[in-house]
Amino acid sequence: MSGIPRPLERPTRTRRFTRPAMATLGLAIPFALVFTFAFAGAPSAVATTADHEETLERFNKYIRDKNDDARATVVRSVDKVDSAAGVEAVESVLDDESWKVRAAALEVLSGYKSAEAVAAMHALATSGKPESRAIVIQALGRIGAPSSAETLLPLGADRAWQVRRAAAEAYGGYVKSNKEADAPAFVGALMAMLEDKEPVVRTIVAASLGRIGDPIATSALVGLLTDESWQVRASAVQALAKLRQKDSIAPLIELMQEEGRLQDDAARALKSITTMDYGVDPDGWKEWWARTKDRFEVPELPKPGRSSRRPATAKSNEAPQREREEARYKASMRYYGIPTPSQRILFVLDVSRSMRDEVDIVKPERLVDLEMTSGRKIDIAKAELKRAIESFEGRTAINILLYHTDVERWNKKLVELSDSKRRQAISFIEKQEPRGKVGPVKTRPGRRAAASTNDEGRTNIYGALAAAFKVSGIGTYDKHYDTAVDTIFLLSDGRPTTGELTNTQEILAEIQRLNSLRRVVIHTINFGKDPVGAGLLQGLANQNGGTFVDLVGSRESGLLK
Repeated sequence: MSGIPRPLERPTRTRRFTRPAMATLGLAIPFALVFTFAFAGAPSAVATTADHEETLERFNKYIRDKNDDARATVVRSVDKVDSAAGVEAVESVLDDESWKVRAAALEVLSGYKSAEAVAAMHALATSGKPESRAIVIQALGRIGAPSSAETLLPLGADRAWQVRRAAAEAYGGYVKSNKEADAPAFVGALMAMLEDKEPVVRTIVAASLGRIGDPIATSALVGLLTDESWQVRASAVQALAKLRQKDSIAPLIELMQEEGRLQDDAARALKSITTMDYGVDPDGWKEWWARTKDRFEVPELPKPGRSSRRPATAKSNEAPQREREEARYKASMRYYGIPTPSQRILFVLDVSRSMRDEVDIVKPERLVDLEMTSGRKIDIAKAELKRAIESFEGRTAINILLYHTDVERWNKKLVELSDSKRRQAISFIEKQEPRGKVGPVKTRPGRRAAASTNDEGRTNIYGALAAAFKVSGIGTYDKHYDTAVDTIFLLSDGRPTTGELTNTQEILAEIQRLNSLRRVVIHTINFGKDPVGAGLLQGLANQNGGTFVDLVGSRESGLLK
């Protein structure tokens, strides 16, 4: 998972249950079960047939547990049974109702390397339920075994959209993981899928073509810039940014005429291709391209730590371009200094009890109200959100989610901001206070009292993001993934402390899965000094096309190094 900062918690092969989790599970998971899988799953120097048989016996005994976490742990316990028997065991849970169990199945299958296991997966990839086949196909793409090419290539024309989508993803993964892969064959298969009737498939096809990086796909990806689905267009833009071909520059400039978030996507792609930066100013890009296109050559990307050099032709237009950018920047909606042309925005605001704390803002330039550089976190957050909403122009639609232990929302869906709705949104924000009571707690004699509280008011970051995706559209296991939201702003002041997921690597992986088809940009704002919380926010922004804003100096203090 490149681009994710450290320090972050390391992913665990076996889920460890905390005391609160055990209390929640009650008698559903006997302690002996947790103990067995927490320790018996550790790899030995040499795994014997007897070891595998014992593991599979335990798998069959406990896989029917009613708790999702327990079943996922049971599935992960067979990760060393790299054989047809291991594949057979995992096959039994491929259609499990829990995404956690299905994710564990994909993780385990992707780790199998033996010819025997891969052959067994080939058989599963070509028969059975489409949803189950899709998991196996994804795993084969990640493994990249040369023997899989013959099985994978025909699947792009399968009758089931789930299979075609998985095949499109597998093609990109296969070529990247297998240096000896027949790349032209897989690129050809992807090109044949560009007119697939399902937007979900076209979205993944574009992403895989960008991942493979063959310039031959440029013209086909340019054709997707006029696709009826904005997610397909967004995926094509991101792919063109990776291919960095001259022929894509003019079409990307033309795309900037479209209102909304794709303006920003196109601007980022143009900057990646040209190393120029005219922001979201279509006129600036047009003028530059008119002067430059006949002699322009795509420059090499600057090496890390070095800035690129602008061509001399840009100097004559620098002052007018800067003036236009400043005017556009002042007129656009800004939230913590992040300008966005989006007209479909979801604000996700932390109202956990720690938002009562006082804070000093080390980056006041990120705030609209420059006088409010210290005070309660919640007061600064409310002031900035109110100012952002007041700055909206045109037909912008928003919604507001508040999260602590639970998640609350202002409205059931996006609301277009008429004057009256704008006043309602601001009134709603003004009323908010951090959740959870704070006070002394009784302790045993001789022990220091802690500031504490009830369960209300903890930090449920995963729950907030999961709710955000429910507001924005339907789940990624459904082809009807149209989303009303294209941009999310997430504010937090600490690490996740409650909810379905609290491990940062697990949250990053699951949000990446949820967002793989939606293509929603996630911007994040950090109000806290906690290195794990700050690292999670930076990771979420990095992997979802957003900007990370650190208001309190976490990076400057070295916490994210």
